[in-house]
Amino acid sequence: MTTEDQVAQEEELLALASIYYEDEFRRTNGPPGGEFKMCLELPSDFLISIKSE
Repeated sequence: MTTEDQVAQEEELLALASIYYEDEFRRTNGPPGGEFKMCLELPSDFLISIKSE
């Protein structure tokens, strides 16, 4: 990852942290990244599928 990409990623993380409450988005202490939590009200027949390689 180039320095330019790292700066852009840092700016995006700062933007997310300024938009969301701390219990919705929290930055991680390790490599650049964060944790996003959300609560949804979904219909009972809603299906989530996860594919892993």
